[in-house]
Amino acid sequence: MGLFTITDITFNKQDRTGPIDQLVKNEYQSNLLQYPQDIGSYDKGHYMVFYINKQTRTKFQRPQDSGDVPEVLKNNNPTTGSSGIDNTAQKLVGVTNSILGLGNEVQQKVNNPLLNSSKKSTINSLTNAIQESLKSISFERTIKRTTDAIALYMPDTLNFIQNQGYDSPSISGSNLGRLAVGGASFVDEIKKFDVKNFGQSAAKFVGNLSPFLLNFAAEQLGGDFGRVIFATGFGAVRNPMMEVIYSTPELRTFRYDFVFWPRNSKEAEEVQKILETFRFHQAPEVLSNFNGFFLVPPSEFDIKFYYGGGENHNIPKVSTCVLESVDIDYAPNGWSAYEIPGENEPTLGGTGMPVGVRLSLQFKETEIVTKDLLRQQNGAKVDIKPYRA
Repeated sequence: MGLFTITDITFNKQDRTGPIDQLVKNEYQSNLLQYPQDIGSYDKGHYMVFYINKQTRTKFQRPQDSGDVPEVLKNNNPTTGSSGIDNTAQKLVGVTNSILGLGNEVQQKVNNPLLNSSKKSTINSLTNAIQESLKSISFERTIKRTTDAIALYMPDTLNFIQNQGYDSPSISGSNLGRLAVGGASFVDEIKKFDVKNFGQSAAKFVGNLSPFLLNFAAEQLGGDFGRVIFATGFGAVRNPMMEVIYSTPELRTFRYDFVFWPRNSKEAEEVQKILETFRFHQAPEVLSNFNGFFLVPPSEFDIKFYYGGGENHNIPKVSTCVLESVDIDYAPNGWSAYEIPGENEPTLGGTGMPVGVRLSLQFKETEIVTKDLLRQQNGAKVDIKPYRA
């Protein structure tokens, strides 16, 4: 017998009711966008929420700060958490001090009696400005959690793929490898050399070293021709002597696909706001007062999964992500649009609104998943005793 039956699934026709009220009634009351309108009131109340973290240098006043902390800043991870930021800052401070010292040295060299007072004053002002600018640099994450959030139904797929990078260097393919292998064989043959049977031993010695000499000659010829010469001349091929070496972890990526079929004009307008919010926060902006030379990075997102008003710990946690791509198809099953009787002009969520819209979001996590992070996130909920530190 299954854990749930069809009678366990209920449907509430009232708008904005159910477990998601816990989000609606707090600081997200005026900034929570959701689809469908009765999300959280059916299908066991499963839904996911995208919290938006804006850049501190943004010139847009909305959305406001919520006071909550982005996930990546909550995780005290040595690679990307607060301690990692501190370590990076210390290294960069060292570089900054070197730059300051170089600036002082330059100033001393150019500060000679041949320069007039106006030039000296200009150099001093420029050096002081550079010093103060470098001292004011902050090496912290430049995001803040906002009051904007988007709640959507659970998609059909939730793939969590965690990849690691490995390299396969060839020992025999390097000069060091050839030297090590050839040298070891040479020393071994010298030890075996029999002076009494000089002729026989010398022939064996040359025969055992001939593959290395032939291989060297083949490499000088290069390409496929050299390999053919070696294979036909010696009757074998060179052992690549491959080794697998761990290189680097790969940041996780997530793709979520949603299809919107608004049932009324209110829900259609909400869908338009959701699409516009994702498009807006996925885009960069021009940094003010620099004539368009610099850009402020796009907003970042925290993604959480909920059930019955509480976070669902049966689904792995996702740290702060960047939104790599927003793919919107306004005609997923061929073009068709709503027409409201009496409306001859298109209106937002009314006449001219596409009947269906497909939204695909591609996210990339900004934090490397380590054993320490996994234990920190899941240790309190999933106690895996053999893996305790």
